[in-house]
Amino acid sequence: MLRKTVILQQVLPIIVGVAWLFVLIGVRMYHTQSLQFGFYIWNTFLAIVPLVISGWLAQQQRIHLKAIIAIVIWLLFLPNAPYLITDIVHYEERLNVPFWYDIVVTFSAALLGLAITLQSIYFTAILFRKHCSKRTTISLIYVVLILCTYGVYLGRFERFNSWDIVSNTYELITTVCYQWLLPWRYWRVWSFCIVFGSLLFWAYLLVHNTRSQAFAVRHLRK
Repeated sequence: MLRKTVILQQVLPIIVGVAWLFVLIGVRMYHTQSLQFGFYIWNTFLAIVPLVISGWLAQQQRIHLKAIIAIVIWLLFLPNAPYLITDIVHYEERLNVPFWYDIVVTFSAALLGLAITLQSIYFTAILFRKHCSKRTTISLIYVVLILCTYGVYLGRFERFNSWDIVSNTYELITTVCYQWLLPWRYWRVWSFCIVFGSLLFWAYLLVHNTRSQAFAVRHLRK
């Protein structure tokens, strides 16, 4: 179980990243006198939701009913974090903004989305690790990331969002059923999920290994 102070320390760089992105967007809006890129504000808010939930999960001693409900909600909202990475498709040169500035904005948002994704996975993995072996936990993380990138696909290419579970249930369920029951007909969908999910998984292992090495160094110094 992580203490609240430890959780706050770990999410502090993300809080700084959110502030940085909002400043960039604010300056851009002021300079252009338009709301272009304003969608980043809402997308960032949605991306933070699973981080908050996973922070609560990391403080739980065991998986109880409230934790199960929280995990389900976390899974539904988690795709909003890596979705920020795919917002890079909105980049294009515009006459009223220096091209390098929009590169910084889109890259900052993508990096923030990656950071939120990895930190949220890390917090939830703490709870998984209390009930599963290390190998099982790693396998669960990979499955979660594949499911997560499927959610990204639904949002980026099918144009669904988290609220469609309630507001557009029939169309969402129909689309999901077709893609899951006839995967060979939707190989592009699953190709995206496997490639993007594996990329996120590699990033998670890279960060996790770095954290483990840092912990080992601190332990040796003690």
